[in-house]
Parts: sequence; structure tokens; C-alpha cells
Amino acid sequence: MVRTTLLVILALSLVCLTAIAKDPAAYQVGDVADTDITTPVALDVIDAQATAALKSSEALKTPAIFESYPGATNKIARAFLGAFSNTRIDFVEEIQSTFQQSILTNGTIESQDFGYFVTAFDAKHTNFPITISLAAAWARGGNGGIEEGRYLEMLLQTMTQPVRPDGELTFVLGDTVQLVPVNALGERPSLHDSSRGWLITSSGILTLSQARAQLESGFSQEDQPFAHALADMLKPDCTPDKDLTQLARDRAIAGLVVDNHFDTGQLIVRRGETINVKTKAALDELNEKLMPGVLTRQIAAERAEEQHQEAQAQQAQEQAELAQQQQQEAQKERDLAKTDAQRERAQAAAMWEQALNAQSQERQIHIRNEWLAGTCAVISAVALLILGLSLRQRRAAAAPAPLSATALATVPVIMPRGQGNQAVVPAEFAPHLAQAVKEALVQELAAQRREMLSAQQAATFEIGELVRRLDQLQIPLQERLNTYETQIQQLEKNLAARTEENRELLKMKIEMMRKQLETERRRVDFN
Repeated sequence: MVRTTLLVILALSLVCLTAIAKDPAAYQVGDVADTDITTPVALDVIDAQATAALKSSEALKTPAIFESYPGATNKIARAFLGAFSNTRIDFVEEIQSTFQQSILTNGTIESQDFGYFVTAFDAKHTNFPITISLAAAWARGGNGGIEEGRYLEMLLQTMTQPVRPDGELTFVLGDTVQLVPVNALGERPSLHDSSRGWLITSSGILTLSQARAQLESGFSQEDQPFAHALADMLKPDCTPDKDLTQLARDRAIAGLVVDNHFDTGQLIVRRGETINVKTKAALDELNEKLMPGVLTRQIAAERAEEQHQEAQAQQAQEQAELAQQQQQEAQKERDLAKTDAQRERAQAAAMWEQALNAQSQERQIHIRNEWLAGTCAVISAVALLILGLSLRQRRAAAAPAPLSATALATVPVIMPRGQGNQAVVPAEFAPHLAQAVKEALVQELAAQRREMLSAQQAATFEIGELVRRLDQLQIPLQERLNTYETQIQQLEKNLAARTEENRELLKMKIEMMRKQLETERRRVDFN
């Protein structure tokens, strides 16, 4: 707030001063100041001329970038060796055709005819004319290996220095050049690739004309035609890259600037001094600082910055309170979840206890069914025993006069009393007795089935309730699935075992009763 108030006072004072003094922006280069001009605020004025001079000098410190193609030397060597070999073949054929022999004597070689022959041969082979010494070596039958090695060495020695194309460069080289290797001339490397190059001095690069002149200077005057042909084989092995050089230099001088600093209250120009370029730039900068609109924007910016800082502080405080509240709520939820988990574990334990009780009841029912089956077997045996005794007593009583089956059916039941209080069951009641026993057995099995279905339904309900409790515990999915599968398999196994056991027991009991009935029927028919 204090800074804002000072800016407002300064703006008002400057407005009053401008009413009585000449506007600094009204001065032009060459005008004479009619009063001392000082700056009420700090100024940083960019010196355009000094900045441009500094950038220009610093840019030259960044090496110029050349693309270097080392493979050019190999191409030159292959071209020379091929031309040398082909020319030798042509020369030997010409000797054979002219002198009727392939090897000449020293006398023939030193004669004028041989000189005329070499001159005529060179006229035909302007692309690779030969020297007198090379022609003599070939005429004597040699292969010219010494001359070939010497000329090839001169070529390669010339190419030890980088050779660029002729012509003026469109940019200043500077003191150093950076050679960037490429696979072929014309390939454009990136600025990053330039780090793979090596530095040499600018004077170490030859133009193609300089390299050819240097090679020709190593031959005598009479061998200059051959030297000129040999020099024509030289090719540039590097080329300047203006765009990449400019990019590297622009990046190097991007942050360079020269400015003139004026402190608050410092004199910019004295009365009577001539306004120059630097002074004009300072006055223009001062005018921009003192413009009412600029001051207004500065004041507004100060206020906006203060409001922004207050808003950020308020937002930070609200976020801290919200974070603390969320942390407290999360702690409450964790505590509640822990309590619910403990309660659900207890309920799950109770459910397991109930399931175990149901299994115990099923085992008791199974034991009772076994006892019932045994009891039925005993009752059946007693009934059969009584039936047998009654039949024997009846045969004994009916010995004097045997009766037919029809008459026997009409005889009333006689209860002998000579054998105590034991009752004798007539044969007619045997089927009824068997039917009564069978119905009692079937009813008992039906009651057992109902009890098993009730136990199965109770177990199913308990399993469903257990599943719901396990889901509420929010245990991991894989653990819940494993628990479900294990319990279902165990319960199905127990249920299947019990059902199969009861089914087999029922079949066994029914089969036993059928066998007993068939036995009694056969006895009745026999009698």
C-alpha cells in the first residue's frame, strides 16, 4: 500500500512538472536541451549500437561449421589408379602398333621418333597425358610403379588439408572452423551433431583452386600438362554450412545486451548539451515510464499483485483446513470400519458355530436312521417267527381232516390256550402285517427326508448369510472366492455323502422286505 501511494504522488508531481517543462519525448537527435533533465525513477536503457557491436564480435568467437566428407580422398585415389592403369594399357598397345614390338631399346627411347610418339599419344589422351619419364618406364616394359606411388602420394598429401569449393563465403569465418563428419556431401547435420566435429584454424582450409595450384607447383614446366590433369582429379572434401553456423551463433549471443543504467535522481542530459542517440533512447525510456497510462497500469498491477497474494494466502489456509478436516474424517471412517470388521468377525464366528451345530444334528439323524433300520429288521424277524409258529400250530390242529384252501380261508381264528397266553396269528393276516410294516417304514423314511430337506434349507440359509457377512467384511476378492469355493465344496460333499447313504439304505431295506414277502408267499403256496 505504501508503494502504491508513492507511485500516485509521483505521477501527480510529474503531471504538474510536464505542464511547465518541455516533454522529454519532444526532443530529437541534434536538439539542444533547454534545461537539466534528471530521472525520478531508475532506468535501464538498451544501447542498440553497443549491443549490435557486442553481438557481432561475440558471434565470431563461435566457430563456423563445415560439413566434412572423409570419403572424398578414397574416391580420388581410385580415380587416379584407374586412369593410370587404363592409360598404360593404351600406351603399350600404341607402342606395339607403331614400333612392332612391346619393349623398346634405350636407343629407340632416346630418339626423336619416340619423343614425337609421346607427343602424339598425349594429344589423344588429354584427360591423362603422361610425362617423358613415365613413358620411358613403360617403354622399357616396366609397370611404372615408382612413378605411380609418387604421384598418388602427391595427391594424398594435397588432400591432408580440408579443401572447400571455390567462391566467396556468404558469412564471416572467424578464427576457427568446426568440421562435422558426414557420410556424403550435401547431408545436413543437426546442431547436436556438430558436437562430434573437431576444430581447426580458418587458415588451414584450402579452396579447390589453391589445392590444385599447390599440387601443380610440384612438377616441372615440361610436366605441367600431366600436373594439370592430376590436379583436375582433386575434389572438395568439405563445404560450409551457413544456416547451421548462423543457428549456433544466434544461440550463443541470444542473451547478450548492453544497457545504460540510470539511478533515481541521476542526470540524463545537462542544459545546453546536444541530444545524441544514447540520450534520445534514455529520454524515450523515461517518457514511457512517466506516461500516465503506464503509471496507472503500474498502480493497477501493484494492487492486483496484492490482491493475488491475499487470495493465495486465503486459498492456502482453506486448503489446509480442508486437508485437516478430510484427515479427521478419514480417521473416523477407519475407526468405524475397524469396529464393523470386528463385529462382523464375531457374527461370522457365530454363523460358523451354527453351521457346525447343523452338521451335528445331521449326524444324529443319520445315527437314528441306522437304529430305525435295525429296529425294522428285528420287527420283521419277530413277525416271521410268529407266522411260522402259527402255521405249525394250525397244521397240528387240522391233522384229522385236511381241508381245502377255500375251506381253510373260511375257518375262524382259533386261539389255543394250551400254550400259555401266546397268541397265534392266522396265515391270512401275514400279508396285512407285511403291508403295515412296509407303510410304517415308508412313513418313517418320508419323515427322515423331510428332516433332511429342512436341514439342507437351514444350511443353505446359513451359507447365504455367511456369504453376506463375508462381503460386508470387505476382505480381498481372491480370499473371498477361495472361502466360498472351499465351503461350497465341503457342504456339497457332505450333502452328497448323506444323500447317497440314505438312498442306499432305503434300497437295502426295500429289497430285504421284498425277499421276506416272497419267502412267505412260497411257503403259503406250498402248504
